[in-house]
Amino acid sequence: MYSSSATFQEAKDGIVDLTDSAPEHIDIMLQFLYSGQLKLKKFPSTTTNEVELAQSTTKAQTVTPSANTNDTSHEVLLATNIYIFGDYWQIAALKPAAAVEVQKSLDYGWNSVEFSTSLKYIFKYTRAEDRLLTDTAIVWTVQKAAELLNRGEFVEVCRENAELSFEVMKAGIECRKSDTVNANKRCPSDPYGH
Repeated sequence: MYSSSATFQEAKDGIVDLTDSAPEHIDIMLQFLYSGQLKLKKFPSTTTNEVELAQSTTKAQTVTPSANTNDTSHEVLLATNIYIFGDYWQIAALKPAAAVEVQKSLDYGWNSVEFSTSLKYIFKYTRAEDRLLTDTAIVWTVQKAAELLNRGEFVEVCRENAELSFEVMKAGIECRKSDTVNANKRCPSDPYGH
């Protein structure tokens, strides 16, 4: 992860301090490094419906979503956090694996607090040139805009993030200009071809 010629403290000591990282993220990362497979863990059921915030070493706020046995939308946020975690720790193979999990989880997790929080984190903690997760999020947002605009937390995220709002508006306009839905890769369509 760190070359011996790097000036990072981790390279000098041979120790990576993960004490401020979310334990779930460390566990998922270690299992991925050993197995090469990304397996998202289910959160235990809770009685609260609120999203709890905690600090991680990425300087990003990680969210421990409320979960129950019937709601798996938390995987959208967990996979987003794992993507950001992989980017921060420069684990190149973890990012595309997490992006696939985000894409899969959007079928059932797009209409949730966790999706809105994921959008916030994607635009806050990923680099502008890193479009892998951003483009997926924009496509789903434009595709589901009518429903998402009825969600207070989504509207609030858009109000707080001009870049997100601009990207959604731009993608929506590009789609209207397009004669066919799939002519532009950023134009929303059913990502699975259903």
